[in-house]
Amino acid sequence: MKMAVISSRYPSKGNIYSHMWVHARAKEFVKNGVEVCVFVPSKTIEEYSFEGVQVIKAPDFDIAKRILNFQVVYIHLLSIYPYPKLSGWPIYKSIIKNKIRCFMYLHGSEVQSTERYSFDDEKNFYSLAVKYYKRYIFLPRMRMFCQYVDQSGGFLSPSVWMRQEAESELKISLKNVSICPNGIDTELFDFMPKFENVNKMLCIRPLSSRKYAVDTAIELLALLPEHFTLDIYGKGHLKEELLTLARKLNVENRLKITEEFIDRVEIPRLMSNYGTFLATTRMDAQGVIMCEAMSAGLITVSSNNTAIPEFVKDMETGLCEDNLSIVAKNLVLISTDKAQFDYITQASRAFIQTINIKNMTEKELSILI
Repeated sequence: MKMAVISSRYPSKGNIYSHMWVHARAKEFVKNGVEVCVFVPSKTIEEYSFEGVQVIKAPDFDIAKRILNFQVVYIHLLSIYPYPKLSGWPIYKSIIKNKIRCFMYLHGSEVQSTERYSFDDEKNFYSLAVKYYKRYIFLPRMRMFCQYVDQSGGFLSPSVWMRQEAESELKISLKNVSICPNGIDTELFDFMPKFENVNKMLCIRPLSSRKYAVDTAIELLALLPEHFTLDIYGKGHLKEELLTLARKLNVENRLKITEEFIDRVEIPRLMSNYGTFLATTRMDAQGVIMCEAMSAGLITVSSNNTAIPEFVKDMETGLCEDNLSIVAKNLVLISTDKAQFDYITQASRAFIQTINIKNMTEKELSILI
């Protein structure tokens, strides 16, 4: 079977972080005998192979012609940009015009209005322009295309919440939706719980959006005893704002921010030095790094909103609670009770095994083929 995977970004040797979760799927599809070609809209044409996956970067109108040779198209975050050659819209129109069997994975931003990200609203001219474009051009086009996909192939969604979010934002009812979380590499993120390090907390987040609620993680640190520490790995313009908050809460001596992106294969080694992972959030369709921490045996702390309760059960597979005083109290309790620590980490690992990359790839392929 020939499958075209289309995404606005894709990893390469010089940029290994771009939509790695798309690549993880493509690699598994190839292992399962599917002939996969990944297409990425670009101003120029470039072809390369990345870890056994064929990749073609080309203008959108060129991709719109090339996909006619494939039996199925699988879309991951192909945004509709207002830029020639990168728009993505010619690809969508080609799929509809030529009645190509198409599936779309729901991630979030491709079906959400900017109002859903109001926590990042800068209230300037650019922000207003983006809001107007997305509301009056982007979403109407996406609504039309999604109606076609619902009849042609269907949707895969990481969570029930994401499906409901898409229907609410697009103001349509989707009939062909399969819940299929992003698969977790449980071999890479092997189970290595460290009870003795439970007071050492880790947070790996971009510092470029308030969506990731790193400020909430720092506020939690302030409620914990002095022997709890927090190391944050990430880059972004919010760093100074976060450091100011840490100073205000008198926790700057227990907080360290390392401005670097960690190679994915190095994250398990990093995690092995900690016992707790903070994945607080204001919005998430799943929380892949959170699930990877659960797989690795860290006590994982997140927020009781959006899709998180579908993956973290409070005091069963992690901590899922918005009241930070309760979270702090429970985390201190776990830090003094190894049996409780073992129960939660083992239960979280068992749950993640059910959505490991092998299981999820098999499920995705059973839908796509």
